[in-house]
Amino acid sequence: MIKLTKAHAKEPVSKAFTVILAPAVEDECVEQGLAGGHSDAALIGQNLKAGLVSSGQGRRVPRAEALLRSLGLSDGEADALRLFMAGRADIVVSDDRRFLQVLKGLEVPRTTPAALLARLVARKSISRQEGLRLLDRMAPLISEIEFMAIRRSMEGG
Repeated sequence: MIKLTKAHAKEPVSKAFTVILAPAVEDECVEQGLAGGHSDAALIGQNLKAGLVSSGQGRRVPRAEALLRSLGLSDGEADALRLFMAGRADIVVSDDRRFLQVLKGLEVPRTTPAALLARLVARKSISRQEGLRLLDRMAPLISEIEFMAIRRSMEGG
């Protein structure tokens, strides 16, 4: 959420997809962000109040909770996975490589914020030019390898 907000990509993503923040992710993005003086935190909070981004919680099922504990996930990661396991999310978005590997091992559909931009272009939700512009804004926040791979996919190469 933070990378999408900083790159000014949250609005097109929110228009194309239903974006649900898990409670711990919301706390990290908004409450902790505001406490840390991050300007993007206030914007994310405003978007939650306006309904551009929603908040949701997955059920806590004892067997699932045991699995989540065994994986050593952060609160935000565990909450995001709960949303998926409860059927409230079709895909989990993260920029954390370790968490993405855990999701892969669990066969959970996953993507990164930058890859969402490529999906927007592929779905024709935004133009290729707009996708590349947003990707350029996100470039300082992602690895060069991911940047180049997403750029190639947007350019059709």
